[in-house]
Amino acid sequence: MVRGSHTLHTLAHLSDPHLTSLEGVAARSLMNKRLFGYLSWRRRRRRVHQTTVLDAVTADIAVHAPEQILVSGDLTHVGLPQECRAAARWLAGVADPSRLRLVPGNHDRYVNAPWDDTLGHWSAYLERPGAPAWPRTWSQGDVCVIGIDCATPSGLFMATGTVGEAQIEGLGEALRTAAARGQFRLVMLHHSPLPDGHVWRKRLTDAAQLMRVIQAQGAELIVHGHGHQEAAAQISCGSRTCHVLSVPSASYAVSGRAGWNLLGIARAEGTWRIDVTARRWVDGAMTTAWNRTLATSGI
Repeated sequence: MVRGSHTLHTLAHLSDPHLTSLEGVAARSLMNKRLFGYLSWRRRRRRVHQTTVLDAVTADIAVHAPEQILVSGDLTHVGLPQECRAAARWLAGVADPSRLRLVPGNHDRYVNAPWDDTLGHWSAYLERPGAPAWPRTWSQGDVCVIGIDCATPSGLFMATGTVGEAQIEGLGEALRTAAARGQFRLVMLHHSPLPDGHVWRKRLTDAAQLMRVIQAQGAELIVHGHGHQEAAAQISCGSRTCHVLSVPSASYAVSGRAGWNLLGIARAEGTWRIDVTARRWVDGAMTTAWNRTLATSGI
């Protein structure tokens, strides 16, 4: 899409659909931390996360026809194999792997489990033949999406994430490479990169180390989920500004508490312009809650 003399790239960001059901799960599958996740689902989550809301969100995304769709994790409740298979079917219905970018969330890796039985069902979206370890990069024209996997099993009643030294080092290299190409650098992960981005039991364990690399190398936009609420912040990266945006859950069945963000990215007057349209589920229908234009400080 072209606006004036500038190409406008459009991306959709959604997160935390928790699209699966735990009805009929065998008791032997819950003999670990998953039991407590199952009890949480029985008590509250099965009523809060509704497929009718998620269907409205994904249909709305289809109407807007973005170039890329970003999904920042928590497709499941406790990461059971049957949940991962159901999520794979949902992914296939949302978009082809050439358009959909995915990172896992902590609920998708609730406990240590074999790759082939769980996230391996999403390999068309998580893996490329011969791809290096995380972070993953997807380039499309002026935009480079860099995906970070911070989903790690955590202790009881904890929902922390960890990026890890190797990934943080790889992120620095990916940011430098994209900058040399003159690309807009969009980083996607499940948890907030900010040290105080969530309550203590839900934070990244190595957020401080991650922030040092981002501040040193720069990025234009970071998107995440995990908190089931929208939020906005800024990171100073020398003379540049990096924006941090989160979205609410894509299936939260409370008016105004579910939705997705439409991101429009273009060069303008020596800066990157980011047009953000918040699409929210309100009183049973999708509507625009707000529009905002963000600018970075130099290219």
